[in-house]
Amino acid sequence: MHDSDASRIPLDPVRVLSKDDGPSTDSDKAKMINRPYRELIGALTWISVTSHPEIAFAATHLAQFNSNPGEAHWEAGKTVLRYLKGAINCHLTLGLHDGNPTELVGYSDSDWGRDIDSRRSITGYVFLLGLSAISWSSKKQIMVATSSIDGEYQAGSMTARHGLWLHCLLIELGLDELETSPSTPFLLTTEVLLTLLRTINTTSEPNTSILFITSSANVLGTEPSKSFTA
Repeated sequence: MHDSDASRIPLDPVRVLSKDDGPSTDSDKAKMINRPYRELIGALTWISVTSHPEIAFAATHLAQFNSNPGEAHWEAGKTVLRYLKGAINCHLTLGLHDGNPTELVGYSDSDWGRDIDSRRSITGYVFLLGLSAISWSSKKQIMVATSSIDGEYQAGSMTARHGLWLHCLLIELGLDELETSPSTPFLLTTEVLLTLLRTINTTSEPNTSILFITSSANVLGTEPSKSFTA
């Protein structure tokens, strides 16, 4: 890997990995015996948690193949290493010296149906305090999203819950100014979710109705019946 060329992205967006890419014959399994795949994924997971949020999806996506990794999974893991080689001089700037130190902002997105084995979508989010990234995540959603808007709703739900938790934590740590900040993430996300509640026809989308019951009541702090009155 020392002499390999750096990669511009952690994973190939065109290549969709699956459990079917794992070895199925004894000869294929023998080739993977000496591949330290699990050790590689453990190292990538640690790096994604501590210093490189941009590889969070790659690390969590590749980790689901730990039980039976194949050559395609191994090559994908090496692609992440080549990316890190090119990003060796990149680093997180932590602290309150950039931007507005009282402004907590969250961004979220959903990759609909990314996991072809389980058909579940991926939720990704990142929270910034000022201009510093302080929290991020990439993981599969709990339920199968029957449409792209279902996937976005679940992503917004998870992000809003984490934003509320971060908001309370920062206030307990002494950042009282966050209480009156006009751009706290849960207020912004709640507005987006309420817009979805008004635009989606819940009577013709039974799966969406279930999604509202399990997500809206927890995120918006309201009773499930009240969530349908928007």
